[in-house]
Parts: sequence; C-alpha cells; structure tokens
Amino acid sequence: MIKLISHLEELKSNIESAAFLVSRGASEKETHKALVRSLVLIEQIETEIKGLSKADDAESVVLPSRNININSEIKKVHRRAARWFNNPSQYNSTILLAYLRLAERHSEVTPAMVKAECSAVKDFEGNYNQMKNFGEKNHGKVFEEKGGVIRLWEPVKDYIMGLYSEYKKGSAI
Repeated sequence: MIKLISHLEELKSNIESAAFLVSRGASEKETHKALVRSLVLIEQIETEIKGLSKADDAESVVLPSRNININSEIKKVHRRAARWFNNPSQYNSTILLAYLRLAERHSEVTPAMVKAECSAVKDFEGNYNQMKNFGEKNHGKVFEEKGGVIRLWEPVKDYIMGLYSEYKKGSAI
C-alpha cells in the first residue's frame, strides 16, 4: 500500500514535469522521456493494484479520500506534534522547525534547503521521508512534496501553524 502511494506521488510529479516541458517548448525527446517514465509507473501501479487481496484495499488506494488511513494519519500528527515543539532536539522536530523557519523567509522551500539546515540529523532522508509519506510506523505525515517544493500537508497545515505560532511566543504547548 505504501509503495502504491509512493508510485502515485511519483507519477503525479512526472506528469507535472512533462506538462512543464510541453509548456516551455522542450524537445520532443525530453518530453517523450518524461511521459514514458509516467507510463512505466502506471504499469507498476496497475500490477500492484491487481495484487491486492481485498477489494476494499483497492478502493481505498484508488479513492484516497475514503482511505481511513488519512484520518489515522491526521490523528497521529495531532497526538505527536505538540511534543515535537516541546522537544526541538528530536530529529522530526529539527526537520519541521527548519522547514517552518525557511518558509518564513522563502516562497519555496526545497528538501536540499531543509537538509542544509539539519546537519545534526542523522539519516536526514529517512527521517524526512517518514514525514512526507503515509505509513504505520512513520513519524506522522506533515509534508507533501510537489515538483521539488515542500509544503505542509493540507489536512494538518493549520494545526501545525497554530503550534508553531505558540512555539514562537515561547508558550508551553
């Protein structure tokens, strides 16, 4: 299931890239390459969906808005995020706070920018991935990445920003 969601996110990114290439008049070869990558991902997704044993699982992947995991993920973030702001030395706290500070100064924040701010975080990629992907054992999905730009995940954005506001005031959360 997690692999499927990852493939869907990658597919979306590839299609966005292909659309950008077309809009800026890129070479046919470049555009073709981006579209072929997307077609390969579609085949992988189809294979994985066919391999799902339950029809309910397939429905929840195809229609993420019905996926109970989204609600569980939101609840997970609500349970954990206050502790992150109270313990800024945790890796997930360090990553989130670095992103929020960068977002105050820049209109677009990239993973490379956050990584540069998080030199103390061992395995930045692994910890960051657990904060942008769905999963039973992830830290909690707070980010989404589109076209190489990080944004707060919409379902938890207001909650995170509220906590950050309290954090900046020096209030205990």
